[in-house]
Amino acid sequence: AGITRLPESIGTLSALKVLTLDNCSRLTSLPDSLGELTALTTLKLRGCSRLPCLPESIGGLKQLTALSLRHCAGLYCLPDSISGLTALTTLDLHGCTSLVCVPETIGGLSALTTLNLDSCRALTDLPESLGNLGALTTLKLGHCSALTRLPESLGSLAALATLNLYGCNRLRQLPNSIGDLAALPALNLTRCGSLQVLPDTIGRLATLTSLRLNYCSSLVRLPESIGGLRALTKLELLECFALRALPDTIGDLAALTALDLSGCAALTRLPERIGELAALRVLDLGGCRALARLPRSFSALAAPEWLDVRDCQSAVRQQSRVRRSAVLLKRLSLSSGSA
Repeated sequence: AGITRLPESIGTLSALKVLTLDNCSRLTSLPDSLGELTALTTLKLRGCSRLPCLPESIGGLKQLTALSLRHCAGLYCLPDSISGLTALTTLDLHGCTSLVCVPETIGGLSALTTLNLDSCRALTDLPESLGNLGALTTLKLGHCSALTRLPESLGSLAALATLNLYGCNRLRQLPNSIGDLAALPALNLTRCGSLQVLPDTIGRLATLTSLRLNYCSSLVRLPESIGGLRALTKLELLECFALRALPDTIGDLAALTALDLSGCAALTRLPERIGELAALRVLDLGGCRALARLPRSFSALAAPEWLDVRDCQSAVRQQSRVRRSAVLLKRLSLSSGSA
């Protein structure tokens, strides 16, 4: 922790493969000779909180596969030369709270599989060259609270299997190209408080099994195309306060087993086709106070195991219909005090 600088002579360590400088909180710069460590495969600079930038020479590390700058709170930029790290598979920038941009040259990282930008709270956008990262399987953008947009090139990430956008509360829309992420199994948009709608193209995510939209307080509707998510098993819309209705096409979600609408206080109705959700086992309507009624098709739900209609005052008046199905339930909640 007391290290303030590295000697230029470090570049003479031609056999060095791993360099760890974690929590060197007084380190303010790296020598240009760092780029001469041609055998280096791993560079860890986690917690070097006063390090503002990396030397341009870093692009000379042709064998580097892992670069961790996690919690380098003072890091505000990456050098353009980063594109020279052609063997890099993992770039960890989690918690780089001063990072304002990612260089366009990042698109040259042809081997990159994991890019972690979680909690980069000053980051406002990403370059279009992001779409050139053909090997990328994991993209983490959770709690990037200043991020307002995603590049249209996002859809070019054909191998992407993990996309985390949790807590991107200034993100207003998703690019239309998101529907091209053919390998994506899960999409987490929880606490994206400025997101008002989803693009129609989202219905093309044929492999998507989980869609989380919890606490998206500005979300006013779901697109009709959501019925195209035939592999979807879990749809979470907890406390989406502006959501007033669901599209009829929700009845096309043949694989859906869990639907969470708890706390959707503006929701006035459920679509009649909800009774077509033959695989549905869990339905949470707790706190849907504006829900005027349960649709007639509700009794057609094949085998629900858990149903919560607590604080759905008008819907509870139809308890008789719910109770007739109660023999199929493992848990039925009708009021705040029931279990």
